[in-house]
Amino acid sequence: MVKTNFKHAFTLVELVITIGIVIIITGGALLYLPGISAEAKASSLKANLSAMRKVIDDYYSDFGAYPPTLDILTQETAGGYRYISKIPEDPTTGLANWDVSTDEVTFFEMDDPTCPYVAYIRSKNEKYQDY
Repeated sequence: MVKTNFKHAFTLVELVITIGIVIIITGGALLYLPGISAEAKASSLKANLSAMRKVIDDYYSDFGAYPPTLDILTQETAGGYRYISKIPEDPTTGLANWDVSTDEVTFFEMDDPTCPYVAYIRSKNEKYQDY
């Protein structure tokens, strides 16, 4: 009986083809990352706006008036209740700075004293103002 001493290994061609396929798949996946990031920010923005609008409505239900500013929602009430621990950041701008309004038409800066109360809130990012 003849013994052969072959070692099983990958050839250079097999390695080059495998690495090429991995590079092509990785390149294709990288094309989708910016879209995924934008979708994640939009989803987070919707959740933050929904939470803030609910808190504003809760304040209105308790006091029969809209809050004069967003900051009042972070302060404790006489009963020791706080509507929200902090104003959330707008994920599209990275700031806790929102456009506020008494209606859905005329918007003010968040700290603008000419806005008598806050009934509506939206993103400062023009791309996401319809959320």
